Amino acid sequence: MSLILSICAFALSMSITPGPVNLITLSNGLEYGFRQTLSFVTGATVGFSLLLLIIGLGLGTVTFKTSLPYILLSYLGAFYIVYMGIVLIRSKTSIEFKQAGKKPHFFQGVILQWLNPKAWLACLAGISGFGLNNSNILLFMFVGIYSVICYSSIASWAIMGAKMADLIKHRKWQRVFNRLMGITLIIIGIDLFIKQWPIAI
Repeated sequence: MSLILSICAFALSMSITPGPVNLITLSNGLEYGFRQTLSFVTGATVGFSLLLLIIGLGLGTVTFKTSLPYILLSYLGAFYIVYMGIVLIRSKTSIEFKQAGKKPHFFQGVILQWLNPKAWLACLAGISGFGLNNSNILLFMFVGIYSVICYSSIASWAIMGAKMADLIKHRKWQRVFNRLMGITLIIIGIDLFIKQWPIAI
C-alpha cells in the first residue's frame, strides 16, 4: 500500500506541475474549450505512457549507454518547444483558429511528449527510483497508475484554460495570454538547450 501511495505522489508531482505539455494544454483549453482539447490530452498521456513502458522494458539502458542520443534528443526537443512557443505567439483568436481547422490533435500530444526532455527524465527517474527494471508486473502497475494520474493532471490544465475562456472573452486579452504562454515556452526551450550545451562540448 505504501508503494502505491509513493507511486501516486511521484506521478502527481511530475504530472501536475507546469511544463511544456501543460502550458500548451492550458492555451488549447482557452482557444478551443475542454472537449476539443481532450484529443491532445489523450495523445500526451498515451505518448508518455508508451515512453515510460518502453524505457522500463530496457530502452533506457540501450539508449543511454552513450550520452549522444540523449543530447541529440534534448536539442531536438528544445527546438520543438521553442517552435511551439513561436506558434502560440503568432496565433490569432479562438474563432479564427477554429475556422482554420487547426485544433489540437492526438499525434501532436504524442510527439510533444517524445520530444520533451523532461518527460524522458521523469521516466528514467521513475524507473530507476522504484527499481522497475527487474519486475514487469510492477512496471505495468506503475505505468497503469501513472497513466491515470497523468491524464487527470493534463486534463485539469485543459479545464483551467476552458474556465479562463469565460473570463478572457476579448480577443486582445486572448492574444496577450497566448503571447505570454509562447514566451514562457521559448524560455523553457532555451533553458533546456543551454543545460545540454556544456555536455556537448
